[in-house]
Amino acid sequence: MPIFWPASFTHAVELRLENLPARLEGLRIAHVSDLHISRNRRRFGQIIEEAAGMEADLAVLTGDYMTDEGDEPIALSIMRQLAEVLARRVRLGVFGVCGNHDSPAFREQLKELPVRWLGDDACLLAQEPILLAGFASDRVTNPDALAVLERMEAVTGGAAEREKTAATDRPLRLLLCHFPYFLPAAADMGFDLMFSGHTHGGQVRLPARRALYNSCDLPLHLSSGVLRLRRTQAAVSRGLGESGFPIRFFCPPHLPIYHLHRGPMPGSGGWHVENIRPW
Repeated sequence: MPIFWPASFTHAVELRLENLPARLEGLRIAHVSDLHISRNRRRFGQIIEEAAGMEADLAVLTGDYMTDEGDEPIALSIMRQLAEVLARRVRLGVFGVCGNHDSPAFREQLKELPVRWLGDDACLLAQEPILLAGFASDRVTNPDALAVLERMEAVTGGAAEREKTAATDRPLRLLLCHFPYFLPAAADMGFDLMFSGHTHGGQVRLPARRALYNSCDLPLHLSSGVLRLRRTQAAVSRGLGESGFPIRFFCPPHLPIYHLHRGPMPGSGGWHVENIRPW
């Protein structure tokens, strides 16, 4: 694992889901998180260039696009370039939520971008059997899970009863949430896959992926990777930027592209969170 920067930020990750609809076999989802833009850095140009050449069907953004108040103008400029590139490359659209570093003013400005923002909201895609939802959160506010459930019921037309008798018609359920520690809520709500960031994978680690700090109450071995709780998986990105100090050690930034396949999931599927694919 590189100490500093990889040659490429994008890399493929194979994920297996038991409830993946047959027509979504091979679906590719690009995951952008935690850019922490405070100035125009060379890496952002490389990320945009790689995004312009990548192959993906869907893109998800999981927060912390800026770092501190005052970063809004440069962060919006770079996010606009990235969002427009992604919107041209993916056929199913770009969806996002904000993180705890994204200021209220910046959240309003982000509405100008070609992104469907899912703060405590849900939508059902017209093109494919995919239900997307997002948890809204900031420095002090937790998501409104009840509002998300009500919205999910509304967009599916009250399909819960039909799902009991026709499981094959059940759409793939994807959740965007900046904070990975909401995985238990995602599992309780029946999501198949959650996308998160926030931890930066630890940002500074010892060899063998040993994080020293992850900015939340998750155990350090759950700082990044694919986590599993019961039948729900959570892809926790290492992110693309830094906060605090502009340094990473044994924890390179990345932009994973998940390739979904139907099949048995790794891990036991028990009531304890497992890191079934650390990175």
